[in-house]
Amino acid sequence: MVWPTRVGSAMTFSSLVVDVGASPAVAAVVAAEQVHYLTWTQAADLRGLAAHAERQLQAQIGKLVLTVPSGTARAGLLAAATAAGFPDAELVSQPVAAAADPQARPDLPDDALVLVCDLNEAWSAALVRLDPQGSVSLAEESASHTLTRDGVTDAALRWLAASCRALAARAGVSLADVTAVLVTGGGARIAQVPATLRQELGRPLLVPLDPEYAVIRGAARWAMQGQRRRLVSQPATWRIEPLCWSGFPEDSRLLRWTVQEGQSFGHGALIAQLRTADDRVFDLTAAREGILLEQRTAPGSPAVPGAVLGFARSAQLIQNDRPTKRLAMKVSGEWVLTQDHQYVAECADSGAYVRVRSIANGSIVEEVRPANGAAPGNGRLFVGSGGSMALVTWTDAGQFAVWEVPTGRQLAEFRTPARPLTVVVNENQWQLASEVDKQVSVGRYRRDVAVVWDLRTGGLIEEIHGDDLQRRFAGFTRRTTAPGFAAEAWSPDGRLRAGSTCRNGHAAIWLHQADTDEELFRADLSTAEPARSAFSADGQYLLGNWSTRDVSCLDVWRI
Repeated sequence: MVWPTRVGSAMTFSSLVVDVGASPAVAAVVAAEQVHYLTWTQAADLRGLAAHAERQLQAQIGKLVLTVPSGTARAGLLAAATAAGFPDAELVSQPVAAAADPQARPDLPDDALVLVCDLNEAWSAALVRLDPQGSVSLAEESASHTLTRDGVTDAALRWLAASCRALAARAGVSLADVTAVLVTGGGARIAQVPATLRQELGRPLLVPLDPEYAVIRGAARWAMQGQRRRLVSQPATWRIEPLCWSGFPEDSRLLRWTVQEGQSFGHGALIAQLRTADDRVFDLTAAREGILLEQRTAPGSPAVPGAVLGFARSAQLIQNDRPTKRLAMKVSGEWVLTQDHQYVAECADSGAYVRVRSIANGSIVEEVRPANGAAPGNGRLFVGSGGSMALVTWTDAGQFAVWEVPTGRQLAEFRTPARPLTVVVNENQWQLASEVDKQVSVGRYRRDVAVVWDLRTGGLIEEIHGDDLQRRFAGFTRRTTAPGFAAEAWSPDGRLRAGSTCRNGHAAIWLHQADTDEELFRADLSTAEPARSAFSADGQYLLGNWSTRDVSCLDVWRI
């Protein structure tokens, strides 16, 4: 076989990767940008294999990665790795490793669902969801040794096809949601196997070159990407400081808090009180203005001089510690904040999906895709009068559908009499109007045609004939009027004000202290278009929404 020699970025140590389930077993040493493969016998122990690899390649093994065959106990593998001197060994399931094979991965998009059929000595099937941050095996099944000991049989093929269907059903998806079926292991070379899977599953089939080595190739790549899992300790969050006092007896107890969590206070304000053992009461006051974030000590609890009793934040601290950008995301579509400002929705202009993401880390918490699995071609996200979001999709043929966010339930569908030329929505009346590629005769004249639909029921409200129809649709807009972003925004506590400027072809997001209008922070943007801003519900994140010619961008700063 032809082994790849470069799989990823440089590493500072060598990792030994072992495909435990392969027969004959194979291993790889990942060093810098090089991957070296070697075969080994099952009789060789992990410690001996590591020593052999060090001697043969003159590399010092610092980490061990083991693949986990379906049905294998992880605890046993970790115990064997610890006994070999690798207590920090990592485990990767064989299906996840196979899906990371460089020969298969370019054909598989991020967030795809893939059925992985590993047909080595022991057969297994798994449903894997791909993710750049770490793919996940959603469900796995392994065949009994008695079923596959005689090689490829009709019974084994029936088990494989049935298992694939069962895995999809168990994960709550249909086979139409599966992007491809990836076949690995020596059994993938037998023509009967791919033919049966194509016929039974009806999904695209991927059989990489030298399929029996797909798992070790993918595991080596996974090990190299593991270097990115190093975490650096975070500095103290800006604008957050501990509340502590001294100068009182050690045998004191907190009497009460006079400022509640989330409540603001001014310089010299009374924040709490404590009572000494001889019943004296001390007032605990603020050295500067702020907002109380956390009451760390409950009333009645001991209060020791110098101990942290709570946490507060102050806009004055921002001058010495700039906000840190946490996210920079893009979409060929739009971004819309949920009404409570706790999440942000990403909507593709193709109507292919709406993803509801966490503001703190960008992770997907909900996803809506049209039920037929195909991108409609056009889509917009609108917000009804009650604050509920809905995805409106349509095709060039005039087939419309309305999907509830975040449940993904289809609310309505309808069809226009001709190709839509314009699509606008009135969010207060929850109606859609579309001027269509059609004209009718009114006396001696040809008039344009527009139709108005009820988005709640999909029922036709009226068909309008005339000229310059767009002027008649007051209150209708191409995009939502409630995206959650504005030219200026105030933090929930009212202490900060955010906005944007656009001068001489350059745009910027700025942050000011509301009462003094002093600028605390400014971020230049790679656009000449106006930008909009918003704050998260807890006031800890500043969001900037801006656009270029092709994409809509969302930047998130931790404040």
